[in-house]
Parts: sequence; structure tokens; C-alpha cells
Amino acid sequence: LTISGDEQAVVRFTTSAGDSKIPVGAFDSTDKKVWIYLKNTSSNSVEKIYIKPENGGSAGPTFAILGAGEFLLIPYGGNDYIWTEAASGTPVLEYGIFEV
Repeated sequence: LTISGDEQAVVRFTTSAGDSKIPVGAFDSTDKKVWIYLKNTSSNSVEKIYIKPENGGSAGPTFAILGAGEFLLIPYGGNDYIWTEAASGTPVLEYGIFEV
């Protein structure tokens, strides 16, 4: 994986009810291409995290749901941000943003 953009963080973020952007700067690499790693660190089965794309400054429709302990690694491009929402509680999302 060749990293060429600004964001190269692997950190944790406490999610909540209501849509929230993952707290990083806008994706600005060529064609806004990034690899995104996301993991729901909760062990509570009701603490799911909804993952949503950018939609003109707000959250779009849910495209992934991470249950307790689940993770994903996806290529993502053409958008400025990625959004989250907790189904219940305040599960912690571990994430890595790698601009390419």
C-alpha cells in the first residue's frame, strides 16, 4: 500500500446516536482515493456501528454495519469524508485512513 496523502492515522473514536463524521480532515489525495480500516471494539452485541458515505455535506445511506468485534478494510474514493452512527450506546470505533 503506497501512502501519498495527508491522512495516515490509526486512532479510536467514540461513536454516538446521530450521524458523525470520522474526525479527520477532508480526503484530498488524487481522486480522493483512500483505504479505510474500521473496527467496532465493543464486546456488547447491541452496540452496532452504521457506516455511511458522504452525501453532499451530510451522511448518505448505510452501506455497512459493524457488530461487536467486527472490522472491515475497503477502498473508498470520490468523497470527502465517511460517517458513522451508533445503533445503541457509545461503541468505540478504531479506524485507519490511508490516502493513496
